[in-house]
Amino acid sequence: MAVNVAMEWVVVENNALASRNLGDCRTLSPEACGKAKELSQRILDKGLPSVEDMRGKLASCQDDSCRKGVWTEYRQASDATINSLKQMALNGELSREELAFINHELGKELAVSGYRANDKIGRSEQSSWLNGGSGPLSGFFNTELRQKELEKSGLSKADAAQYVKEEQRNLLLLETAVGAIGGAASNKIQAKPSSVSSKNNVDKSVPAEATQVQPNQTANKSSTTTQTDVAKYFGQDRKYWSAEPVPFKGNKVYQRNDLFDPSRIDPKSGKTNVELMRAGRAPIGNDGKPVNLHHMLQKQDGPIAEVTQSFHKDNHKVIHINDNSIPSGINRSEFNKWRSDYWKQRANDFK
Repeated sequence: MAVNVAMEWVVVENNALASRNLGDCRTLSPEACGKAKELSQRILDKGLPSVEDMRGKLASCQDDSCRKGVWTEYRQASDATINSLKQMALNGELSREELAFINHELGKELAVSGYRANDKIGRSEQSSWLNGGSGPLSGFFNTELRQKELEKSGLSKADAAQYVKEEQRNLLLLETAVGAIGGAASNKIQAKPSSVSSKNNVDKSVPAEATQVQPNQTANKSSTTTQTDVAKYFGQDRKYWSAEPVPFKGNKVYQRNDLFDPSRIDPKSGKTNVELMRAGRAPIGNDGKPVNLHHMLQKQDGPIAEVTQSFHKDNHKVIHINDNSIPSGINRSEFNKWRSDYWKQRANDFK
């Protein structure tokens, strides 16, 4: 009995292997499926075992001793797979885009395959490849790979390491600041729920837009940076929002009541902002452009804020933690669907 209990714990570890038999992909288009198969083969060409190899070995075992040995081999092979992927990226054998595809699109396909297999290995693969929605390689992009890219751009190894360290520190500060914003909001008495927001009950104390970020308020400021500094720096001080963040499909959304007039008519479509939202499109903001949804932490499941397109564009370099060369951890195809569903739901606030 003790052995069986121990075996059950194994499946929750981070185990992730490639597959020799993707077949007709369940989550990918035919074109993307072909890419997934090609990348899977490049992984296996490194002499790494596939999930089918390990499943076959486990099925052939006749006793717990054999099964224990296979699970040990499985864990070692999983570590080797992840390490090989990292090394392939650092050596230039995999581009950043290809690695991101493996981490998200291919990872999701392998997770679904594991779920459908519904055995111990399958459940382990499902949990590991999904990794909470971020993929097993998510932390690698902004640390080791980022440092390697900085070195290739001309920075010394020491300077690149320091730069990455500072970026990670500022990310941690921002995450803490966003948490502090949410905490402050929860202590606010009788806050108006955003579900009843309209042009008639806009919080008049809220300015038309958050204060423009000043040039000297950069993410790489001195080590005396505080949570308040970071919150103000990103134009996300709690006072600029008139309601609690609204949970929607895994994200918390900080909504603004003053960025657009729900009755405004879009000259291009002839539709009101409410009609645009009902169709899954962003409303037209006070700047005459569609309202944007900004990922505050640039994570798939991180907090999101409604901002005008002008603010989003004018402060792009400042409010985005990562520059355009770094994957943000956001699956754009999934977010496009999420965004459309969000605006449809948001339209219900103006009935």
